[in-house]
Amino acid sequence: MEDGLETAAALVELRADEWLLIIGLGLVAGALWQVARMVVGISKAMGEAAAAGADARSGLSAGRMLVSLLIGGTAGGIAAVLTLDGVDDIGREPLLGLAAAGYTGANFIEGALKRFVPKLPPPGAGAT
Repeated sequence: MEDGLETAAALVELRADEWLLIIGLGLVAGALWQVARMVVGISKAMGEAAAAGADARSGLSAGRMLVSLLIGGTAGGIAAVLTLDGVDDIGREPLLGLAAAGYTGANFIEGALKRFVPKLPPPGAGAT
């Protein structure tokens, strides 16, 4: 129990610039991993569209990609706040952990949104 109190006390003693560095690092790490995830997804979608003879860009949505980046960055930022005890903890392993948190957090949130939020019709589908 005492270790938890020491960690909480160390977090309280961080300066504002240290908090911003930790949060910013988490945001960037989570978003960068989302970029890698999007590249794989776009490549897969383009291959499937080419095999079907459809336009490869028809299924791409800039808005959806932006939301995906924001979700990954947010998950990485939250993970940074919860896991890093200070700027001295920043190294290869914590950065990879933040990137993985952005990836898995985005997968979880996007999966939950697909399940619980009704799918909207494409723009112009209801126009007469």
